[in-house]
Amino acid sequence: MDNRLISKLESGFAAQQRGDLGVAESHYRDVLAEDPKNPFALNLVGVVLIKRKHYPEAVAILEQARDASPDDPETHANLGLACARAKMFSQAIPALLRSLDLKANQPAALNNLGNAYAALDNHADAVTCFEKALRSEPTFADCLNNLASSYLQLLQPEKAMRAIDRALKLAPNRNDYLNTKGEIQIHLAQYEQAKSTLECALAIGEHTRAQINLSTVLKQQNEFEAAKDALHFVIEREPDNAEAHHHLGVLEEQLGDSDAAAARFCRALACSERYTSAWYQLAKLRNVTLTAEQLDQIQILLKDETLLEVQRSPLYFALAASAEKDRDYASSIAYFSKAQAIKAKRQPYDGNVVDAYRQQCEQVFTPIARVDPPPSDNPVPIFVIGMPRSGTTLTEQILCSHPSIAGAGEVGFIHELISQLHDIAGQPFPKCVTQLNPALINRLRDEYFSKMRQRCGDAPFIVDKNPLNFNFVGLVAQLFPEAKLLYCLRDPIDNCVSIFRLPFDDNQGYSHDLASLGSYYRAHEALMALWHRLYEDLILTVRYEETVDDLESQSRQILEFVGAPFDSAVLKFHENQRAVMTPSAEQVRQAIYATSSNYASRYGNALIPLKQALKKTERP
Repeated sequence: MDNRLISKLESGFAAQQRGDLGVAESHYRDVLAEDPKNPFALNLVGVVLIKRKHYPEAVAILEQARDASPDDPETHANLGLACARAKMFSQAIPALLRSLDLKANQPAALNNLGNAYAALDNHADAVTCFEKALRSEPTFADCLNNLASSYLQLLQPEKAMRAIDRALKLAPNRNDYLNTKGEIQIHLAQYEQAKSTLECALAIGEHTRAQINLSTVLKQQNEFEAAKDALHFVIEREPDNAEAHHHLGVLEEQLGDSDAAAARFCRALACSERYTSAWYQLAKLRNVTLTAEQLDQIQILLKDETLLEVQRSPLYFALAASAEKDRDYASSIAYFSKAQAIKAKRQPYDGNVVDAYRQQCEQVFTPIARVDPPPSDNPVPIFVIGMPRSGTTLTEQILCSHPSIAGAGEVGFIHELISQLHDIAGQPFPKCVTQLNPALINRLRDEYFSKMRQRCGDAPFIVDKNPLNFNFVGLVAQLFPEAKLLYCLRDPIDNCVSIFRLPFDDNQGYSHDLASLGSYYRAHEALMALWHRLYEDLILTVRYEETVDDLESQSRQILEFVGAPFDSAVLKFHENQRAVMTPSAEQVRQAIYATSSNYASRYGNALIPLKQALKKTERP
């Protein structure tokens, strides 16, 4: 190469190192004016364009650099990075793979490849890349943060926490790392810790994701106005932030303002029609009917090959919700099935794990003598349990309409106690229960009641409504011998179909397939049969259909069981303005209705897999 061109490249690189990107680019382009295919100048211009965030232009010039120097690993790596920054992830992956073929040990390229896989929702391959990068460079803090995020998406929060703690040890003042830790803590329902972590992140500097995550924590802690304020803070600075508008819409719905919710979901879609969760949230509102134009928009999105599978699922749920309103049940169940098939691929159901858990419970838990709890001013704890969509929210709403009863909502406090037991005993649940002793029981009780009082005030009766606590009845019985457990039961087919019509979290793998639902329903019955044998006097079965048929009689029976006098306010539960944080938020604000009983028959032969699974696994 001509010495004069080499000198220009060196001058450009010196300017680039100083951060004077405009001067650097000018020198490089001077070289290209004389030697248009100079691979060094092409590559360096591409790097400068990436730094200046001119990503599409960077991709174009780095493609020229690749053609000029096809065996240069750095050029392929830079092209992959430019494609990723331009959100061209499918093009980024082959460029990065080619770079790694040419030169294997490149932690930065592996990290970028992992990020590209993660952006395409392929977190398994992302983890492989991140871990390989970290074997070469164990102190690569950004890579540890990315690894933590992908582990969380793979529903491995313990591994995620270990990775993010390593990153924070290396860089304790990175608010993006603190935000990742906050997200892991939210997943684990560790809301107090998450709040502290996210507040630390925001004290370092503004961080949009941390602000939105903080709103989620505040909502879970019943600090609804503060949660709104956190979202408005984001929207004031980023008016087109679809995620913030969506979160605010969900909160408005949970607080009972469906009109405000609809407006927020529409605003989210105006910001980005590809924020597909907003389509579903809008479609399912009772006060909304999607227009023909909106339905066409959804169908066009579904034909977009660049749309990720995880983005498609909410669109199918939206079409299903719309078809339900038109009473086109053949179409709606077909759309529900398409939506759930996507989720089922992400987290397949394993019935063997569920059966093994019940067997462990049979070995660990034995009948216990009822003992009076130590004298205290603690309220009577009422646990509302059962399958999701079995009437738990309705039962909670009835109870919480009583002047002496307060509800904490769907909290994870029992799960937090289990996490503590696991840490103390060094054994998984339920084996760790064998380590309980009087001092530890009192400590766990005090912690639980303290958290419940923060939610419920000084009410003499408090309600913990977390349906899946039916898995932990044995622990509840040992910690709270004074507890009252209301086990909600519903027709199996109606219950399972009601679950299937909703986009439950990926970690509830049973909910995404009709046959799996049938199997899980029978497994839940088998576990509840164990609890009934062991702790029969603690449990009252509340049948959904009986509540619908005779609200007053059922309410009297429930109140008598928990030890509260009857109050007619419970019959007007739908007038209660408390926030409802479940999919039943709209339903429980209406007078009781019978259309939700025996409605599954409308789906005809589509339910055959469910019926066969229920019959196959039916208890004798």
